[in-house]
Amino acid sequence: MLSRTHHENVAKPFLKWAGGKRQLLPEIQARLPADIDQCTTYVEPFVGAGAVLFHLLENYQFENVHIADINPEIILCYRVLQSSSQEVFRELQVLIDAYPVKEKNDTQDPQWFRNMSIEFIENGGKVSKIIDSLKISKSTYYSWKGRNDGPPCKKKKNKAINFFLKERRRPIFNSLREKWNQSISNLVRLSKAEKISRVAQTIFLNKTCYNGLYRVNDDGEFNVPIGSYINPSFPTEEQLIDVQASLQDVKIHHCSFEKCMDWVDGKSFIYFDPPYRPLSETSNFTSYTEGDFDDDDQRKLSNLFRELDSLSVLLLLSNSDPKETDPSDDFFDDLYSDYTIDRVRSARNISSKGKKRQKISEIMVRNYE
Repeated sequence: MLSRTHHENVAKPFLKWAGGKRQLLPEIQARLPADIDQCTTYVEPFVGAGAVLFHLLENYQFENVHIADINPEIILCYRVLQSSSQEVFRELQVLIDAYPVKEKNDTQDPQWFRNMSIEFIENGGKVSKIIDSLKISKSTYYSWKGRNDGPPCKKKKNKAINFFLKERRRPIFNSLREKWNQSISNLVRLSKAEKISRVAQTIFLNKTCYNGLYRVNDDGEFNVPIGSYINPSFPTEEQLIDVQASLQDVKIHHCSFEKCMDWVDGKSFIYFDPPYRPLSETSNFTSYTEGDFDDDDQRKLSNLFRELDSLSVLLLLSNSDPKETDPSDDFFDDLYSDYTIDRVRSARNISSKGKKRQKISEIMVRNYE
């Protein structure tokens, strides 16, 4: 097999993505084909944030690597970062520099709470929002506003500072989100510079929005509100350069998963990580493209799995485990009854409420021992 240039640092996902597999990598590694070193082609039709992709590129050598996703924005990110990581970082840095940060001297002025309140109200904010957000009474608010050093304890001070910081950031975030949404139908017509700028915007919005979600409405518009991260974790220039180094020679496709039939031979390994089947009506809280991935799509994928199996392609697939909430739900057990199904525990990275983040069962299906 052809050798890839080995770089010093391991590339990591540059986005936070629903269903991201960083936490599940040990379980995936333990279930890779024993003879994966003999595979000449690796295919990942639902690449998402790329945790598995980058892990395999760092540890194995393939002559051909194909990644795909139906989401045009994620594919644009990969294509641009494949050749222009430093340019993307420069654009990203401009956005980061314009974003207000929490300063150590925010509370050095004895009148800081009063001044921040006045600034918030002058910019269209309401006193009622301060009261509701800080969970205080109206009399407490005016007491804090009238006294030196504002709230009487450190915890309440931090909560107030974080509230005002978020409100300073909100118009910047909303303006960028609106600008981003104006180009959703023009991706193919964007110039190289515009594509670079858009990828930087996508990364910035992903890192500053609520819970790091990527969600669009029926019109394809990104509609996630601003998040509460005090110190958002943005990729560094070095990290984006590592991504570019890993993506060299990788073939990047914007297409549905069925297209992967065109890329395989008898020495191929495919990892399928489709949108997970929701475990409840409320768990399917995001839409990552304008269309949904329903049970009919899951069945189509299982049919493709069988067809690829008949071609001696090595296959590994992840999905939710319906038995987690309904022990009688045999949906996947029936679909993949001819294959090995392992159940593993995984902590979900994204939840509508942090306290609901917990380890749940997921399935891993494979057609080899």
